[in-house]
Amino acid sequence: MYKSSLQIFCQRKKWMLPVYSATKDGPDHRPHFFATVTVNGTSFASEVAANSAKEAQNEAARVALLQLGSADASPSPGDLDSSHGAVSGEGSQAIDEIPQASGFPAAGKPAETVRDMQHLCKTQLQIYAQKRSLPLPVYAHERDGPCHACRFKSTVAIEGKTYSSEGFFPTLKDAENSAAKAALASLLPTGSGEEEISYKNLLQELAQKKCFLLPVYVTTRAGDVHASTFVSTVEVNQQVFTGIEARTKKLAEMSAANVAYTNLKECRYQPLSVVFMYVLVWFVL
Repeated sequence: MYKSSLQIFCQRKKWMLPVYSATKDGPDHRPHFFATVTVNGTSFASEVAANSAKEAQNEAARVALLQLGSADASPSPGDLDSSHGAVSGEGSQAIDEIPQASGFPAAGKPAETVRDMQHLCKTQLQIYAQKRSLPLPVYAHERDGPCHACRFKSTVAIEGKTYSSEGFFPTLKDAENSAAKAALASLLPTGSGEEEISYKNLLQELAQKKCFLLPVYVTTRAGDVHASTFVSTVEVNQQVFTGIEARTKKLAEMSAANVAYTNLKECRYQPLSVVFMYVLVWFVL
């Protein structure tokens, strides 16, 4: 199963385990399913419809492994038989959101394209909820068009309010990200919020406390000079965390620091220097 391979892949990378969501499509007597899986802050959608939520999730896991570059994404006859099927239908209903817990932080990876960074609004919205001890955002989907050319619209509910994506999108992850972006724009109108203003300092203090090297920021710019956008990554303790797209370099760095600090502050592992000390004491004894 691709789901098992993806879980092992995440554990090796020390990322949080995958989070799956599935959408039911078509009449009750002939349902078909699509799925998305969120891995390390990025969502991957199944490319074909399936006959069950389990098969759809397995297909989404296959897509994730393929795009993440894992050798485990090589198809096998059993996986192909259980994951693929051409279907059509009308109507949609959002079903099972399946979070999976992990003791590892959600470590980011360096940005490859600006488009990859645009799918981090869901992560940022989740962090917003966790910081306030709110229930996690709940997404619902609407599907339009035939199976071979379907489009998706998404809504997200948080703090008793519902926010909608800006129209229909070719993939579920684009639609969900648009809905999350709309929610963030309403909840944090300035794009940064007072809460992110000190995260660079907090991250530096945390790094010093855990005996890590100081954070190293890398910022990329995209777009025209008069309408530039910025995305930053920050490396801490050999892990790279990526923030959301921002209007200025300063805000982009704050966003990256926010993601890194939120993930590292609950980290369960010891600094390398402490681990080395324990090993040294063990040999001496």
